[in-house]
Amino acid sequence: MACLLLTRKLYGQPVVRSFTQYISNVSVKTRLSLPTRKPQQLVTRTFQTTSKVHAAPLGPLLVKLSSPLYRFGFLYLGRRLRQYWNNLPPDKRAKYTKIFSNSRNAIFGGVFAFGGLSGLYYISHLEEAPVTHRKRFMILNHSQLEKVAAFEWQKMDEMLERKKLPPHHPLFKKVYKIVKRILIANQSREVNGIKWEVNVVDSDEVNAFVLANGQIFVFTGILNEMENENELAGVLGHEIAHAIMGHSAELLSLAGFFNVFSLAILTTLWAVIPTDIGAFAASLLQNTIEDLIINLPYSRKIEQEADEVGLLLAARACYDVRYVPRFWHRMHLKDGGGSDAIMKWFSTHPTNASRVKQIDELMPEALELRSSFQCPQLQEFYDASHRFRQVRLI
Repeated sequence: MACLLLTRKLYGQPVVRSFTQYISNVSVKTRLSLPTRKPQQLVTRTFQTTSKVHAAPLGPLLVKLSSPLYRFGFLYLGRRLRQYWNNLPPDKRAKYTKIFSNSRNAIFGGVFAFGGLSGLYYISHLEEAPVTHRKRFMILNHSQLEKVAAFEWQKMDEMLERKKLPPHHPLFKKVYKIVKRILIANQSREVNGIKWEVNVVDSDEVNAFVLANGQIFVFTGILNEMENENELAGVLGHEIAHAIMGHSAELLSLAGFFNVFSLAILTTLWAVIPTDIGAFAASLLQNTIEDLIINLPYSRKIEQEADEVGLLLAARACYDVRYVPRFWHRMHLKDGGGSDAIMKWFSTHPTNASRVKQIDELMPEALELRSSFQCPQLQEFYDASHRFRQVRLI
């Protein structure tokens, strides 16, 4: 998640653009008008959050440092320091070595002080996530994130212009209808605070994702995998969950914070290791370790949370959420149906098999929530082995 994008992908990589249709609580010709309704609770969970910490100017700066350009700059700095040291005459090397030895306690004290201040900064920027009430680190506020999202959207708009489906296209209408139904059923401060936009992309790629500013992208490739609108509601609920949970801002915040330490290590490696090849190999190893320990596990955690919240969003909209694990079971079989014990550690997303297991565990809560909203009664349609009857609504 190298250079972190504000795209939260469901399956695969985005490559083309869609047609856009605004969905918001502002009534305009092409926008949906969401009726005013008091937000309701998700069983014992609500969409209310604790007071947000106001992001300091330091937050955007830390996020900027995550860019490849800055990483290259610190890499170059470390290399220049090494060259400078190698070109020093012996007497000056001895002088600087002595100065470092005499100041060792002060240097180590400064390092520990920096670590302590960093810890305080981290703790002071913890907030409670909507719905799940999970504690998380956040250094970007809504306006700062919107600026980043707008920049990314502009790039995507230029790149994907020719692959859009018009609003009168049947597939666009189906996606639009389901998104509208989910949003109306889940009105809250978080949902109503985003200008939602549906984008249906004419591509065989099996993918869907959302931008931080509420732009939902659904590829026709994933629509072709759907057997009914209940499965699609699960996918769209997942994407809407990413946006209302602020996952993009969370990932950028985490990357910005840990990148400070990463850049310090990178500079040290290139300054200390005597050859460029050795320093390059060490920096690759550093990136791999950071991904395996921090970035990839955190990304999978966020995807699991989006699966959880998305299931509840679809349940509140009275969709038959029992179909959701069916979709992921088919994706698991499509990928070969084997064990992903090793590859799962190198993925930004949970394996399809683990998604089926998690959603099955959440199913009783989701069905209880659906029942509490006086939704139409469900009929039996599958057995414990996920052998389903064919029901096609799309």
